[in-house]
Amino acid sequence: MPKDLINFLRARLEEDERLAHLATPGPWAVDGGTVYAGHLVNEIVDYSESADHIARQDPDRILGEVDAKHRLLTMYEEAGRTRFQPPTAERWMAAGVERAVLEDIFRAFAAVYANHPDYCEEWRP
Repeated sequence: MPKDLINFLRARLEEDERLAHLATPGPWAVDGGTVYAGHLVNEIVDYSESADHIARQDPDRILGEVDAKHRLLTMYEEAGRTRFQPPTAERWMAAGVERAVLEDIFRAFAAVYANHPDYCEEWRP
């Protein structure tokens, strides 16, 4: 897996995390077509589906998602090292399978950011 893809994902996650920290703290909720986060965040007149979507993007949920993805990236980087000591043929094979599965997952994660100027088409799943 290209190290560039891992770096790209880490950079996007850091951006998501930074923006979530800048957002109005949650929990966010919807009442009718209005989104609240302790106070009025945004009034959406006839688009309750949009209000539900906006409320679902609660910064706390985004931060949890970012944390989970960071943990997967760390698992990938550690596979075949400290988690599989002492090294045996079976453990190295398991690490290879684990890394291959995670590579497919990361390609799917990166595709979410396909419109970013640093995204490489070769990463597309």
